[in-house]
Amino acid sequence: MDDSLPSGVSFWQGDFRVHIYRLSHEEPEQEMIDGAGEEEEIAACDQWVLPAASLEGVWESLVLARGVKNHLLEYATSALLFTDKGVSKNVISWNKVVLLHGPPGTGKTSLCKALAHKLSIRLGDRYSTGQLLEINAHSLFSKWFSESGKLVQRLFEHILELADDEDSLVCVLVDEVESLTAARSASMGGNEPSDAMRVVNAVLTQIDNLRERDNVLVLTTSNVSEAIDLAFVDRADIKQYIGLPTAPARYQVLHSCLEELVRVGIISPPSHLPPSYSKAVGLTAGAAGAAAAPSASPSSSFPSAGAPPQPASGEDTSRRGGGGSASASLWEEKGEGDGDGGRERVANGGGNSNGAIGLEPDGGGDVVVMDTDGGGAPQIRTGLHAGSEALLEVARLAEGLSGRALRKLPFQAHAFYVQRQSCTLAEFLSAMTRAVHKELGDRRSLETHR
Repeated sequence: MDDSLPSGVSFWQGDFRVHIYRLSHEEPEQEMIDGAGEEEEIAACDQWVLPAASLEGVWESLVLARGVKNHLLEYATSALLFTDKGVSKNVISWNKVVLLHGPPGTGKTSLCKALAHKLSIRLGDRYSTGQLLEINAHSLFSKWFSESGKLVQRLFEHILELADDEDSLVCVLVDEVESLTAARSASMGGNEPSDAMRVVNAVLTQIDNLRERDNVLVLTTSNVSEAIDLAFVDRADIKQYIGLPTAPARYQVLHSCLEELVRVGIISPPSHLPPSYSKAVGLTAGAAGAAAAPSASPSSSFPSAGAPPQPASGEDTSRRGGGGSASASLWEEKGEGDGDGGRERVANGGGNSNGAIGLEPDGGGDVVVMDTDGGGAPQIRTGLHAGSEALLEVARLAEGLSGRALRKLPFQAHAFYVQRQSCTLAEFLSAMTRAVHKELGDRRSLETHR
């Protein structure tokens, strides 16, 4: 579905297009070219047959700024339309070159591969086969002077041979394109052109040659866009920045990780996971408002502001996590979707308003959060409220982490702080919080000792 549209669309308002396709389970093959002066052949690129089973689901898993994915699909659609209508490229120019740039780990390479996979499916009625070639840029630099440009030429000759089949969609991926298109101004100091300059010239020439092939799309990525030669930047039709994930995106990435861990049973018993970001914000905001409001009546089971409830008669307060008055200030409250009466609690930990997750000995799936909100009246979150607030807090703490780093957090949380086959949702959310703090601390330490 178009990621720029609302999630709910009436079926009679939608434009449904059904694509039937068969996934290729072939592993990518290395394409070897003559080293020209080297003793052995060189692995110039990896070649996939599209649509590929290994790329299935990657598109859907990418959480990007609103409209980015749809923007790329519409770009490809417009390129085909202009071609079909016979628009003169001498009058209106489009090169079918995409440049994705931004910090490392933000999903640029995965997006390029997923786009090629998605296009091979959507254009299945037009192209019977699809190919994805990922160029190994570093292998194209020869130790022999002036040979690197020739290696680039040989590689693109192979690409042109594939493009001769007009029934085949050919997507060319150049990861870290700055290694092949470094700004030539940096090489102008000497009297003789450097080998790097020859490579840039060769790449620009070959991209101009590919421009005439309607079935070729060039996808490139860069972590240091300022190092790219301006002549290449000028050839790119799209120069899309892929930045670090926002708070809603971080929440969605982490939420998808929790879903996967529930699916495989690492988070057990199956819990009601927190809802979407917007609903989670609404839940926590509503809970905060309810906590700040006065009691409806003296008989209400909820305490008035500043008056924490007392433990039920006969209740063993020593079972509570956190110790002391914080332990005694927690009380039982039935959460949403509770099926076994168990309790998982987040108790205020030593004045830290973020709290710390504690568990009733009998385990269970209901989450309860108690937060003094900086020393004020206790605030209580239960069920989905608690899970939403805990996951929102993890997403907030993870500001500055890339999508790649976010998807490592669940593994790090389990490896460092869970260390058993399964745990409850509250335990895992607590471990995730600790894992975020550890990751950020490790990064600060790394910067300090550089």
